[in-house]
Amino acid sequence: MKKIYALAACALLSSCTTISGIGEDNTPAPSALMNYQSQLTPTLLWSRSTNPAQTVSIFDLSNGMVFWKSPLKQALVAGPTIGNQSVYVGDNEGGVWALNLNSGKAEWHATLSDPIVSRPLVSNGKVFVRTLDGTVWALKNVDGSVAWTAAETIPTMVLSGGSKPVLMGNNIVVGSSNGKLTAYDAATGTVKWKSVIAEPQGPSDVEKMVDIVADPKLSGSAIYVVTYQGNLSAVNAQTGQVLWQTPVSSYSGLAVSTNAIFVTDAKGRVFAFDRKTGKQIWKQTYLEYRVLTAPTIMGNSIVIGDGEGVTHWLSQSTGETVARVNVSSSPIKSAPLVSGNNVYILSRNGLVSAYTA
Repeated sequence: MKKIYALAACALLSSCTTISGIGEDNTPAPSALMNYQSQLTPTLLWSRSTNPAQTVSIFDLSNGMVFWKSPLKQALVAGPTIGNQSVYVGDNEGGVWALNLNSGKAEWHATLSDPIVSRPLVSNGKVFVRTLDGTVWALKNVDGSVAWTAAETIPTMVLSGGSKPVLMGNNIVVGSSNGKLTAYDAATGTVKWKSVIAEPQGPSDVEKMVDIVADPKLSGSAIYVVTYQGNLSAVNAQTGQVLWQTPVSSYSGLAVSTNAIFVTDAKGRVFAFDRKTGKQIWKQTYLEYRVLTAPTIMGNSIVIGDGEGVTHWLSQSTGETVARVNVSSSPIKSAPLVSGNNVYILSRNGLVSAYTA
């Protein structure tokens, strides 16, 4: 029986991203939705509401039946990640929780230095997370004790979200708020290589922000990574050498197919780039300022949620809308999850919805 795990917080499979310390939001109004020619017909399979922000819930993928709910003490902002028969989440007080996969019972709780900003990575007997202060933590997954830590110098102002560490053989690769991508030995924390993806620009703290908050993607021999106010880059996974770069600003993320990389940028534009060269294939602008999630690949489409509670299916080849669903009155803050012919969507108010298309 297949199951889906959901945080009743701001993420289904990733942590939320906001800008801390900038003040009131002065983003332009979301673009009005344009008419389109439907080529797919998404059908609602089930929809369930989860509990408030301190609860982890587990659902049956086929019908949305709740297997268990586990209320925790703090607001959850990162996770969940599943591994070693446990579910791992992080909270806004620096807590990492390990819950039993079958019962939801807390197995251990570790308190770190700052709020958790990355979805945990579980591998090699450890749980890897990054905190807001730039520290990378390797915790022993048996009890949450610290195996090693590594600290990065971060700028004065950062985005509050953070990218998930990427497993690469015996190494983990971590994106930082300073625009650098670093490979660490998973066993010891020794730095294997460090790559500069973007350099801070401009005189103000806001202009200097080049955070890597979108999850890097490992595919083949390359890691694809994008920064806020910086670049989309292809990096050699073994050496850290930058293979190509193109200017893109994104805090939501990217998806990688056989031939292309799809990115939603900070203005709500959607791009497709050639995977080998970084050359732009197409650019779609009619979803500007709709606060888009990272794209998720589904068949010949990419699926994207927005800040108005709408989910969009776009053609991989052209970027044109092929389907659209009003999922919720609440924003969709994390990338949809695709499994087979179904897609699972979590809105900020805790509504989990399953569609087939």
